[in-house]
Amino acid sequence: MSDVHVSLESGNPGFVLVDSRGDAAWAQAHVPRAVHLPNAEIPERAASLLDPAVPVITYCWGPGCDGATRAALALAQLGYRVKEMIGGIE
Repeated sequence: MSDVHVSLESGNPGFVLVDSRGDAAWAQAHVPRAVHLPNAEIPERAASLLDPAVPVITYCWGPGCDGATRAALALAQLGYRVKEMIGGIE
């Protein structure tokens, strides 16, 4: 997470950070400048929120949450270049 934070603080991170959790979790806490794209909404909303030319990093609560992994898979299947932020925001 620290490398993601430093990149976001630079103002030009070279990626989009995607929070794959649901609305309640997003409202409770999220990383500033992240895009909220819950897993269930990826097929319908990814194209309107993400540029296929910009790499995506997914995250969720933490290592016990597989939401970031599922989001990364769904986005990769749509053709996005994706990495998962290990550790989440917990």
